[in-house]
Amino acid sequence: MNARSVKLYSRLSHRLRTLASGALAIALMAGLAACSYGSSHSGNTAGSLSRTKLYSSVDAIAADSDAVIVGKVNSTTVARDVDDTTDFTLSSVTVLDSLKGTEQPNGTVTVRQTGSASQSTPETLLQADDVVLLFLSESGLPGEQAKHYYITGATAGLYAADSKSGDINEAALSNASFSRVNTDSGDTLPATLTVDDVA
Repeated sequence: MNARSVKLYSRLSHRLRTLASGALAIALMAGLAACSYGSSHSGNTAGSLSRTKLYSSVDAIAADSDAVIVGKVNSTTVARDVDDTTDFTLSSVTVLDSLKGTEQPNGTVTVRQTGSASQSTPETLLQADDVVLLFLSESGLPGEQAKHYYITGATAGLYAADSKSGDINEAALSNASFSRVNTDSGDTLPATLTVDDVA
């Protein structure tokens, strides 16, 4: 090989390595985004998010959750607070019962979901007045967003009461039944849960 060939080979090798690292970085970011974002209870249920871990028991999903609550959705807003293109639906949820974690009843948590009513999402979005049983994971985001939660296992960690909030008060929570919102997520979790099943 002459000096010119060596130089061309070196330049080509460098370009190929750069392209390969870029492709790997894009693939990793796409995989992380699919795994880390939460799920919910009133929107598009078609299709499931690709995830690296599926849950086969309530104990397993509870162990992976930082908090487990029964809550009432007060309101939802849409924000683009991670980048300029991705909508996140932020739901303000009043804690009616805390089954795990430090959240006290009557406190409020913010639950993040990827997408919005106007931006396609495989998640079923929470809506005002929903009463839900949520398995929650800390967001891992910086600043104020560190206080936010994602739903554990995306579509896995969301159960919804059949009744809206007007029909469920604190005394009735122990008898309330919560149904899985997305039954085709690949998890083998119970179709319905009560507070006693989790506590």
